[in-house]
Amino acid sequence: MSPIAVFFRTLMKSSAVCLGAGIIFIHPSLDWSAGTSRGVTAQQSPTEAAVEGLMGALKDTDAGVRKQAAHALGELKSARAVPSLVE
Repeated sequence: MSPIAVFFRTLMKSSAVCLGAGIIFIHPSLDWSAGTSRGVTAQQSPTEAAVEGLMGALKDTDAGVRKQAAHALGELKSARAVPSLVE
């Protein structure tokens, strides 16, 4: 590969990194994941994200994991978790 091709390839990659970092600094509450087909979405608060993960942990096969998840959800006092806890 010629030195000029290496230069332009490096320039394009570093420009993409700088552009991405700039967008994150301008809009820190936006989620730019490639996995979403809906485009840009607002992120959940850390507590909401924790509740989502813990509600998923309530379905784990290990009883200890389910017990700890239920305890943590009780500490967070989230009304959204009640149906999952009852189940």
